[in-house]
Amino acid sequence: MSFRGKALARPRVGQTGPDVRTAAVLIPKPGTAAGQMIDSGSGIVADLQQVRIAGRIEVFFEGGRYGADNVQTFEDRVTQAAGRLARQYPTVARGYFDPRDFVTVGAVTWTADWRQHAVQITSPATVAAWIGAPA
Repeated sequence: MSFRGKALARPRVGQTGPDVRTAAVLIPKPGTAAGQMIDSGSGIVADLQQVRIAGRIEVFFEGGRYGADNVQTFEDRVTQAAGRLARQYPTVARGYFDPRDFVTVGAVTWTADWRQHAVQITSPATVAAWIGAPA
């Protein structure tokens, strides 16, 4: 898998700061509520440090369901979901789930001005299976 974003120095899941923010890239476990609700192949992100309601995490996702030209790759979908998380704008592509329903497969990091962003995948085989691509 190739990713276009500019790499930032050592992003960590949950890292925050005045200029840099990082969130986890997630894949739902089979048979979970998240796995049934979120389209296969979607880019899914969450700030795992922000437990919201009754121990649940707020998850943002993008499935590319409508074939937009700017949302073609897994990186595109993760980046779109991260934008939703960063800006907290109203969307139906958001939900509250038990964090145990997911596997963390990487991180997405961005600067406050969004000029630099990077998607780092730590489990390419899991992502490949999720998006239906060869590992």
